[in-house]
Amino acid sequence: MKPSGTAAHGSADQSGNAPALELGFRTRLFFVYILLMVFFAGSSVAWLELSLRPLLDRQSITVLEGAAQLARAGVAHRIGVSPTILSQELRELSLASDLRLTVITPDGQVMADSDVSVEAIEALDWHGDRPEVKAALSTGMQGLSRRHSSTLDLDMVYLAVPLDWTDGRTGILRVSSTTERADTAVMALYRLLGVALVGGLGVALFMTWLAASSMNHDLSVLLQHTTTLARGESTAPLKLQYSVELAGLAGSINQMAHEAQRSVRELAEERHRSSIVLQAVRDGLLSVDQDQRLTLVNPACKELLGIGMADLGRQLEHALPLPELLELMKIAVDAGSATGEITLAENTETGATHDRVLRIHISSEDDAGYVVSVHDITRVRRLETVRRDFVANVSHELRTPISIVQASAEALQDGAIDQPKYAAMFLDAILRNAVRLNLLVQDILKLSRIEAGQNILDLETVSVAEVVSDVIQILYTRSTERNHIIISTVDANEAVVADAGSLEQILVNLLENAMKYTDAGAKVRVSSIAVTEERVRILVADNGPGISIEHRPRLFERFYRVDEGRSRSEGGTGLGLAIVKHLAESMDGSVGIESNQPTGSIFWVELPSVPSEE
Repeated sequence: MKPSGTAAHGSADQSGNAPALELGFRTRLFFVYILLMVFFAGSSVAWLELSLRPLLDRQSITVLEGAAQLARAGVAHRIGVSPTILSQELRELSLASDLRLTVITPDGQVMADSDVSVEAIEALDWHGDRPEVKAALSTGMQGLSRRHSSTLDLDMVYLAVPLDWTDGRTGILRVSSTTERADTAVMALYRLLGVALVGGLGVALFMTWLAASSMNHDLSVLLQHTTTLARGESTAPLKLQYSVELAGLAGSINQMAHEAQRSVRELAEERHRSSIVLQAVRDGLLSVDQDQRLTLVNPACKELLGIGMADLGRQLEHALPLPELLELMKIAVDAGSATGEITLAENTETGATHDRVLRIHISSEDDAGYVVSVHDITRVRRLETVRRDFVANVSHELRTPISIVQASAEALQDGAIDQPKYAAMFLDAILRNAVRLNLLVQDILKLSRIEAGQNILDLETVSVAEVVSDVIQILYTRSTERNHIIISTVDANEAVVADAGSLEQILVNLLENAMKYTDAGAKVRVSSIAVTEERVRILVADNGPGISIEHRPRLFERFYRVDEGRSRSEGGTGLGLAIVKHLAESMDGSVGIESNQPTGSIFWVELPSVPSEE
């Protein structure tokens, strides 16, 4: 047997109609109580509106009539005075009666008003068309009107009575009050009626509560549980205490919650893994939908393309207005995928411009849109160019000494070895070019180690004066042979943060280069200057022929020579200045060249200075 007061399940008929809902006894009783109370409340409201409110309105009108007669007697002798005095009189009468008083001229203009300042009187509307004013003027008796006042924004009752004017015409004295008193009284009765209605509802609810309490409790638990699940929060398994009918539903919800939590957990883990991959991958990855709006951008895209999370939702053509990329996208839309390269011009911090080469691959993801991968191949292209140039330059540099060695050996083999004069000449050529090849190979290996990052640096505080002194001793024999004078004016306290061996190699190369391109007896000066508090510049100045401006940008490239004949005759490999540049840059330094006055060149290397102790 079903408990009384619960909704019994109707059975569907054979025609397939929806089952009828049968209401229990307590439910029907609850509705009967509600209907009775609604009838009682409706009857009370009708009585209040049809009987009580007219009575209250009549009392309000009686008060207005008495006040109008008293006010007319009080202001009749004030008609000829100024509006200011008349307004003050009306204001005093208003304070005594708690009513609003208005004097209207025979022309319908407001002359004075107890609730409106004299300055604001002129802004009031023409009152000749007010119903109460028209009635009083047409009948010579009082006129009555009930309406909303736009001036005071209140519901008002207006009573207008004729007022004799100084020129024999008839003006109007209007007395008005708000309906607040009557409304307050009616609302008080409404509140009492509401309290009674609420009390009756309480009785009805109490009578049905016993039957519905258990069901309501379990439904509340069920609702709270499903709401928690809808927010994606985890919760304990659902347990119902009273409703056997809802136990099956609770079991299904528990199973659904378990599956949903597992799916959410797996999805969160997958998203976390994907986020880590996107953050770590060095290639740029972005995706667009079918409308070519950006839906995903990884951090690498910021560096490669200059777009980030702020660009999500923008059209691809607006976020990345690159013709080559948009052309590849058109190909991908038609063919399903596209691959190509684009070149972007970028400005460095020094103001120079270099090209960045990007390989773009676009693939279609069916209805999801397109995935664009961006791989920076600038270094690859640059290394390919360097490799080609390096092979060409090395081949060129090796060809001459190898040819000389080969030709000299063949000459000796052909009989020159038996002729002491020629044998000595060919052997000397073989020895000189062998030494040249050895120097070239050593410089190539040295430069390769530096570029590959295999040159181990021990950065420390290095005295520039001490290193310069050591270098002068190293080059003493050669400078003496050529009658060169190396002069150092480096401050004894000047120090930099550098690797002592690398700095020594830099100065050896710069001084050897200066001595090669100056005549015998020339002077080479080594000096230093603090460019800023954080940088020190070491300068090597000569008084040779100097270097023209067009050669300077390429002077530190591999195998670049201003005077190839003189360089080779001096035994140079063409790699000395390239080694200087790479060693300086590996120590966070830079190199450069300037003109010396009146003739010659100044090569300089700039390195970090030793931080001052505060």
